[in-house]
Amino acid sequence: MKKIFHIADIDSIDSPGGIEKVIKNCILYSKNIDHIFIKKNKIIHKNMFGKSLPHQKKLLDFVKTNKISDIHLHGSTPFVWRSIKILKKVKINIFLTPFFHEPMSTNRPFLAFVNYIFLYISIFSKVNVHFCTHYERNLFKKIDKKRVSIFPPFFKTDPSNENSPNYKEKKYILFVGRDDFHKGFNQFLEISEKFPKEEFIAVTKPRKPYSFRNNLNVESQISNEKLKKIYSKTKILIFPSAYESFGGVFLEALSNDIIVIASDKVLGLEYFQNNKNIYKYNYKKLTKTNVNQIEKKLSFILDNNIIFLNRKSDNQKNTISLNEHINNYNTFYDLT
Repeated sequence: MKKIFHIADIDSIDSPGGIEKVIKNCILYSKNIDHIFIKKNKIIHKNMFGKSLPHQKKLLDFVKTNKISDIHLHGSTPFVWRSIKILKKVKINIFLTPFFHEPMSTNRPFLAFVNYIFLYISIFSKVNVHFCTHYERNLFKKIDKKRVSIFPPFFKTDPSNENSPNYKEKKYILFVGRDDFHKGFNQFLEISEKFPKEEFIAVTKPRKPYSFRNNLNVESQISNEKLKKIYSKTKILIFPSAYESFGGVFLEALSNDIIVIASDKVLGLEYFQNNKNIYKYNYKKLTKTNVNQIEKKLSFILDNNIIFLNRKSDNQKNTISLNEHINNYNTFYDLT
């Protein structure tokens, strides 16, 4: 059986996050491939700035000891592109899913642009690249198309074991994501204040003390089963990110019959064009403008009692199937 070893700038795949979920899905849902996650702390050293970088001898020794012939890296940090440069010293098949954030969308665009240059140089040859969207692919146009695959990194999630209520009985308006400015949690808070009669729930870990209204509940560090229960009782997801290289949260929502309000910076939406369950708005740098747009979308849905549409004639697609997911990855790993 073919073995694929996975490396990312993380020590665990059990914490919430896009990269963690992608690697975990590869391990849990696969055919004829054995997926193995390598903890970062086994192959790193700290540089003079306290940043984690791969230790060349540790990484190459690990490859030799475990007789690794195929390795899949995830992310676009210096840890990742430095690992690629080291791995090119040996005869090994290298795969990469960059999850790249466009420099201008970050808090430090200059440093992000410098990182982009080093990443580009590292993957220009001898690396097979999986881009999650065509938009991301266009940021790396000069990469040989023979070494490129483009497909969604997520798929339809398992529903809750509980019987899903009738859509009209669903009550929550949901946010799922980190409490980072670019994720838009602050905008979600403002929206909850504008709709005092609705029940809002945020699955996040607040980074600072907030004064929450009575109609907003915050859940932190919850189990997958509890998250599934929340999804089963949710009617609308608000996804106000300033940038998402894919945005698996909206796909989880669609898989659970949840209407989605999302910014046009959620790049994975390109696979769901004209989907009538998605209400997209044009993201702006002004928080007030985004909040006003979300408020209008939410008011329209609530005032008109709009429900989730499951009929094929009403929307193009609501899921990526498990078979699609497995076939996409198997085809990617066959690029060598």
